[in-house]
Amino acid sequence: MGTTEIVFILTVYLLVFGTKGLPSMARQMGRVMRQARDATQDIQREILSGTEDIRKEAQSMRKEVQKAGETRKSGSEKKPSE
Repeated sequence: MGTTEIVFILTVYLLVFGTKGLPSMARQMGRVMRQARDATQDIQREILSGTEDIRKEAQSMRKEVQKAGETRKSGSEKKPSE
């Protein structure tokens, strides 16, 4: 939400309800913003933990492929002598 939208909402609120309800509205807006930030952080954590699992699995597979390649390479270098 941009600054213009917040100012507009505050202006409408003041016109409708007056200044007495302003502190409660500010508290409520603070709660909503905190909940939105927490939800965003939770989503980011979930995404990062998911990608971390994938990264670890890919790294493990890469190591297995490298080992298999080294084993195959060393096996083909040993040729029987005639």
